[in-house]
Amino acid sequence: MIIGIISALCLVGSFWAAWQAWWGTHPVIFWIYATALLIFIPTTIIGAFYILPNTPVGRILFVDPPTEEEVIPFISETQRLRQLVGEVGKSLTLHNSGGMITVGDKRYHSESEGVLIEPQSPVRVIGVKGNNLLVREITQQEFDAIRAEQAAAKQASVPPTEPKQPMANSQTPAIPPMNGSSTLADAGSKRESQETASNEPNVDFDIP
Repeated sequence: MIIGIISALCLVGSFWAAWQAWWGTHPVIFWIYATALLIFIPTTIIGAFYILPNTPVGRILFVDPPTEEEVIPFISETQRLRQLVGEVGKSLTLHNSGGMITVGDKRYHSESEGVLIEPQSPVRVIGVKGNNLLVREITQQEFDAIRAEQAAAKQASVPPTEPKQPMANSQTPAIPPMNGSSTLADAGSKRESQETASNEPNVDFDIP
């Protein structure tokens, strides 16, 4: 912004100096200068923003922005590290100011706040700096208190399991056994009586 303002002031100053020098004595030279400014300034701007980046020199001067495939892993890693803010762990190496810590059973690259942290010192994660955890040394009493508080909070977040109710024994009404032999016998006797009745001839008796 400041460079742009200075450039504009220089352009106005050069135009005013050319007018003072050539307008009264050599107006043709003044108009040539003014025309050159009107042509060269837009051409320079267009060349700087549209033509130069596509040249070999422009590819060296202007670095391409990172692609989406390059940005997403960094964002996901940063979000994963931010979930560790507030956790406590142990310093695995000497921090001066960078080092490594252990949180749970995992190792992470970390940085202190510019102070030395001895190995096996209790630390707490207070932030994320790039791809490293920002840690602060704490006392052993604070370490034990935070661990106990986190364990109690984790246990309270687990819903209690309800005991299973025993299923009531549903008694089905007893079905009386069917006497299959008597039923078949009755059906057979009925069928025989019907056949006998159908085979007997119809006899008409004359009653005197």
